[in-house]
Amino acid sequence: MTTRVYKVSDFCDRVTNNIHALIDDLSQISRHVSQEEKIAWKQSFPEVASVLSMSMAQNKGLADAHVALEYKLPSVSFWCDLVLIGRNKENEKQAIILELKNWQENSKDTPGCFEGLMIRHGASQQHPADQVKGYIEFCRHFHSVVLEQNVNVDGCVFFTQRINLEPYKSAPNNKLTGEYLLFDTMLKGDLCHFICDRLSVGDEEFAKTFVKGYYKQDKKILLQAEQICKTFDTTRAVDHVSLELCRGEIRGLIGENGSG
Repeated sequence: MTTRVYKVSDFCDRVTNNIHALIDDLSQISRHVSQEEKIAWKQSFPEVASVLSMSMAQNKGLADAHVALEYKLPSVSFWCDLVLIGRNKENEKQAIILELKNWQENSKDTPGCFEGLMIRHGASQQHPADQVKGYIEFCRHFHSVVLEQNVNVDGCVFFTQRINLEPYKSAPNNKLTGEYLLFDTMLKGDLCHFICDRLSVGDEEFAKTFVKGYYKQDKKILLQAEQICKTFDTTRAVDHVSLELCRGEIRGLIGENGSG
């Protein structure tokens, strides 16, 4: 089992009434789940349920939308923390990816040298908004259901503890976070509006189909890569490179030392 799917109303009830059973159930996913991850779920899910309850109060139809927890993207080793699945106000199929970060505020967090990076606890790591961007672009390019059924895919980051967002929004990540928004527990109302603007009602059949989606690629393409980056300390050898190699083509790549 690689994911769990619940109606939004059922998820909120489980979090409120028996979160330990929910976490035990989710721990059966087909990868190792650490104790730290279980603690993060226990602390994060009530905040998520609070936002979803606010959203249902604004739009009762959201109760029948679906929540996919720990959704594994097809054919790759990337897991989305939470995906909301349903239809929007125009009755179009919609998925919203929420990247959950149960991070405590750290006054030493600073922007990285390049877009998509943060310095946290003295080490360089991927910016959460860049994670969301990667998940969304993967779905738009390679998810069979998204491609075949013209699914709208959006996403954002939800810090499930109060945190200073300014270092995360500052340059060079200001453009990134302008497109892939950040919310914390002080901005739950804004996150509620973000969800309600994009999701209106449920669609059980679509939710079941979405989580069973597979990796799909144009058969003419032998190799396809999107937004590849490689950084060594303060040097970015590969900066958001995308390429396609089709049958019958011969291509050469030239880059700085280390870019290979």
